[in-house]
Amino acid sequence: MRGIDCFDGFFEDWVIENNVVITDHWHGITLLGATNCQIINNTVVNLNTVRPGPPWIQIGNHKNGSASTGNIVRNNLTTDLNITAGSSTVDHNIKFSDPQLHFRNYAAHDLRLIETSTAIDQGSLELAPLIDHTGLPRPLDGLNDGEALPDIGAHEFSHPEKDSDGDGMSDGDEAVSGNSPSDGDDFFEVHCEHVANE
Repeated sequence: MRGIDCFDGFFEDWVIENNVVITDHWHGITLLGATNCQIINNTVVNLNTVRPGPPWIQIGNHKNGSASTGNIVRNNLTTDLNITAGSSTVDHNIKFSDPQLHFRNYAAHDLRLIETSTAIDQGSLELAPLIDHTGLPRPLDGLNDGEALPDIGAHEFSHPEKDSDGDGMSDGDEAVSGNSPSDGDDFFEVHCEHVANE
């Protein structure tokens, strides 16, 4: 099964962002015949190690030979890139072969980043979506070094000790509880009432 594949462009002004693509084919995200399209903050991984694959992010020319132009491929975490020269600005992407270096549980398809991933805080702010694949705000200070930058890929890492919004609750705890790590007015409250036995 292929991922997001569009072969008969021209595709104009498309934005493909925050997707998690798990496939056993070459076409993770493919646009053949693209003008001014953006492929930003996606995670593309291989379902298995057999061919075809590994999957790529690809921008190529239209099947009639017309050139793809003006595209941006940025902040993606993928097993391969296959971008026709001159078709796109390509930056802040990571190609990887070992999923254990980035993901919580690759075998169970939990592709949230682990604390040691080199994708954390390595993305570009330019055109990065304001939320990640799960709805977490982007960017967060995943390295806990005082600078919030977007992570590469579809998931933003929430550091277990960082308190981005200063509300006294760590980003990691807020993510688990369903609160926004970047909104100090959004916090988890528990109200208890003691009722005396009569």
